[in-house]
Amino acid sequence: MHPILILIASLFLYFSNASIAIAENVHVAAIDWCPQLCSDENKPGYVNEITELIFVGSQYKLLIETFSWSRAIHQVKVGESFALLSPAKAEAPGLIYPSNEIGVQRMCIFIPANNKWRYSGAESLKKLRIGIASDASIEALNPYVNDKSFNFQPMHYDKNFIAKNIKMIAANRLDAFIFTQNTTRHQLNKMGINQNYINAGCVSEEKIYMAFSSDQSLAGKVNALKKYFDEKIIDLYRSGKIDEVLKKYQVTPWRK
Repeated sequence: MHPILILIASLFLYFSNASIAIAENVHVAAIDWCPQLCSDENKPGYVNEITELIFVGSQYKLLIETFSWSRAIHQVKVGESFALLSPAKAEAPGLIYPSNEIGVQRMCIFIPANNKWRYSGAESLKKLRIGIASDASIEALNPYVNDKSFNFQPMHYDKNFIAKNIKMIAANRLDAFIFTQNTTRHQLNKMGINQNYINAGCVSEEKIYMAFSSDQSLAGKVNALKKYFDEKIIDLYRSGKIDEVLKKYQVTPWRK
């Protein structure tokens, strides 16, 4: 081989290995929460796609693992995972949050389509048996979750959460369930029963984030990553690239 070609090949290998050497692994705990976070490689969810745009070409290599929601929060709280996708602040108040959100979740009440009941404030819920996800924030209703005059029935959130609520309604063990609007509609469509359930009213809208561990041993890396995250996501908002991702998932942009 010509000496110049050997030199070029050597330089290529050197810089390739150097870039691999400086890549920092970032363990991220997430959940199966389509259309935000999906297990489909071809359509992985809008939060996953935005996250990928933020970190592509960076020194950080994200290693995303899927857990139940309670376990995912725990993983990050104790420092076993570095970051969490994608809580509202009330769901994991002990974590470190960037200035900018990566999405919005709207919590709504779903009931059988033949039910004439409609949400008109917290008091209107008192006669209903309502399924909710444990460790999920419902904002305005959070103060009532443990109030005995209400009948909220918490259960762990996993990929079968909506199906479990549907079965309990069919068995006359629940009257309604509360969960995020986009995910519930996505799952009901997937199950082929979208027409059988209606949104009887939304109770809250909260920003969701990529949140970081508050473990003090990780503080330096957290501060650097949080700063990087905020700089990159602002660029994506300004460029319109986030809106392009949302369009693929038929999600309305939350920033005008």
